[in-house]
Amino acid sequence: MEQPRTEATMRKRHLRPIKDRTRLSELAAWNDLFGYCIQCGKIGQIEKSALSKRYGADVILEDISRRLVWRACGTRRGNEFGTSNRPRD
Repeated sequence: MEQPRTEATMRKRHLRPIKDRTRLSELAAWNDLFGYCIQCGKIGQIEKSALSKRYGADVILEDISRRLVWRACGTRRGNEFGTSNRPRD
């Protein structure tokens, strides 16, 4: 079975991949943070405030992407972050 392509799937959801070595504190307040599993193709929203409390605001997202575990498939490999702008009021 062919695995989903990260960039194509993220584009469908209007998500932008995060650049390498981006810190949590560098994300704008209007950006929502999402995790993407390359194994099962699931995308889930991640609370920035929860990551900040647990790892600190200066954590590099690439470093903690290896710690993401998907409940659907249990994988830790190939997980990535993406952002999307919040809708305007």
